[in-house]
Amino acid sequence: MAMSPYMRQLREQMGHQLLLLPGVSGLVFNDAGEILLQRRSDNGRWGIIGGMLDPGEEPADALVREVLEETGVRVEPQRITGVYITPVVTYANGDRAQYVITAFRCRPLSGTPHVHDDESLEVRYFGLDELPELRPDHRLRIRHALTDGPAFFVAPRRRPLAAMPARGATRPVCYNSGAGDEEGHGHPEGRAARAPGPASGGGAGAGHRDPVA
Repeated sequence: MAMSPYMRQLREQMGHQLLLLPGVSGLVFNDAGEILLQRRSDNGRWGIIGGMLDPGEEPADALVREVLEETGVRVEPQRITGVYITPVVTYANGDRAQYVITAFRCRPLSGTPHVHDDESLEVRYFGLDELPELRPDHRLRIRHALTDGPAFFVAPRRRPLAAMPARGATRPVCYNSGAGDEEGHGHPEGRAARAPGPASGGGAGAGHRDPVA
């Protein structure tokens, strides 16, 4: 799908500068325990489904919209399974972005998976023992969605405030290779952690669009 008017306006104002953007990803499991994946048209790789929020849009609404737009399947979000920040993405046109991702486990309500827009080459369910090659962070999100319990997040780093990076500083991480520590999500200092409480509820110039995430 083409870049949204909001993103186009934002990039016209900000140029190629680094943008921190909200996104969602959907871990859609059918009754057979298979997960819905898409093979992306921009890089030919398989991945989980997701996209960016529009201004004023609730994350769960954005997720339902994105999955329907990309696969033709209407889903019900059941619970948040994790909150993640991606490494910095640098696009071929020079645009830079980093995404804060809210991941939901979902169940399909209606629709047969099929290519529903120009973002996918293929869309289908996979058994967990036959998953295609996936980015390490996508595999990690799947693992978290299969775990009952609190939603995943990276624990705060316990260090003196004087040692914290200055406001506006970014970690020098680039996500072009798909590399990154599974537990740290590409963060050189990140560590896996779980919330202490219960689970939560159930520019881009031409050719650029949100990756998901």
